[in-house]
Amino acid sequence: MIKDTELIGIKEIISLLRLQKHDFLNHLQVVAGFLQLNKQAMAREYLMDTIAQIQQEGNALRIQSPELVGVLYLYKTKCEQLGMTVNIEVADEMLEWGEKGKIIAKFLKEMLEMLFLQVTHRKVSLNISFVRGEKEEKICKIVLAMLELEQAEYNNMEKIKAFIDEESAAYYKQIENMWIIEFIIE
Repeated sequence: MIKDTELIGIKEIISLLRLQKHDFLNHLQVVAGFLQLNKQAMAREYLMDTIAQIQQEGNALRIQSPELVGVLYLYKTKCEQLGMTVNIEVADEMLEWGEKGKIIAKFLKEMLEMLFLQVTHRKVSLNISFVRGEKEEKICKIVLAMLELEQAEYNNMEKIKAFIDEESAAYYKQIENMWIIEFIIE
């Protein structure tokens, strides 16, 4: 079992900061390239898209659980390095988690770690959202879409299903190549 102190370490934080710096410099180089080519409209459009993306990601940073924020950004970065598309959505009323943030962080870390070990196909889209359910319960909803999934990868998902089955508050459903995993918090 993962200990609280092992959720995200100093090395991972430094790695995230390096990647963030690298991404920031890449954005500046793209804008500089557009400006050098005298394509101000493209530079402006690129800047607006980048600003919107950073603002959306910034909302997840407002979650009141450092463990959860750390795990979300660590795995978002890992996924993106592998060419996966990742989206994190957090409704404003879903920012307060208290001790349950650690529980969600542990669940996500274990599940996403298994995903990296089991799914070698990189045409994967991962959407993690924190929403209210029909009964106003807090839910961490994970939608994992795998395009052109190979049979071996499909079979490897059985390990993730077994992990989810062990979690009493989690359930999943599969629709073709899409997995919907919901972890009910309250």
